[in-house]
Amino acid sequence: MTWFRLAVALSSLSEPFRSALKRLRDWGVQGAEWDATGELAPRELSASGRRELCHLLQAHNLQAAGLRVPLARGLDNPEGLEARMQWIRETLQLAYDVGSRIVLVDPGTLPEDPATPPYTMLADVLQTLGRFGERVGSVLALETGASAPSAWQQLLGRLQSEGLGLVLDPATLIAHGYEPEEAVAQFQEYLRYVQAREARRGSRSHPAQEVALGHGHVDWVGLINALQDAGYRGWLSLKRQPGLTARRDLEEGLRFLRRLLG
Repeated sequence: MTWFRLAVALSSLSEPFRSALKRLRDWGVQGAEWDATGELAPRELSASGRRELCHLLQAHNLQAAGLRVPLARGLDNPEGLEARMQWIRETLQLAYDVGSRIVLVDPGTLPEDPATPPYTMLADVLQTLGRFGERVGSVLALETGASAPSAWQQLLGRLQSEGLGLVLDPATLIAHGYEPEEAVAQFQEYLRYVQAREARRGSRSHPAQEVALGHGHVDWVGLINALQDAGYRGWLSLKRQPGLTARRDLEEGLRFLRRLLG
């Protein structure tokens, strides 16, 4: 019996929301991840609109996995910060209303020195959003980018908020020279979401590159075992850069993961 639930990021499919849900239903996955933008932005969805969205998911045998807030600037940038924070707050409430309770965001660069004002500012922003998440019953799951997993572990340990967590993205970790299995141990207490992406390591002549699942340098057997040992029971959400092969890569990726999960 598998301990994980499979989802797909709708942004990978580049097709209308309803047809994307139908595709996910046909693929037999349990969850959908989508961006909280356009007609799916929190301010565009009234109470009745949220109920209709829940019914639509149920009709396709799907659950809301993660809701993404695609920020143009990170939370480390003070310009227009309050508007971005408000978007996140509204999405945290939306995530609770549709049953996801997970909001994904790239918070920006984590400064290396905890004693500097930029670090303090980012920590304060995350603390504020984490407290809001606690109040509404959702979690803001942070994508870790190029920063060391241990640095994020230290920050969340300092903030001690149930409304904050971390996203494990093997492709991003591999691209920046970190081992996903080791990151699981560092993230363990705060791990709330896994983005099932793949990458090949870079070299002096070739940068790191995202590739289809099973065609890169992620040790998926070791990673899945590490997740099981860490007690992770959440989503594995497949995501691929939109393009000509994205749909095929997602289908192959699902078959690949299902073989491993048994």
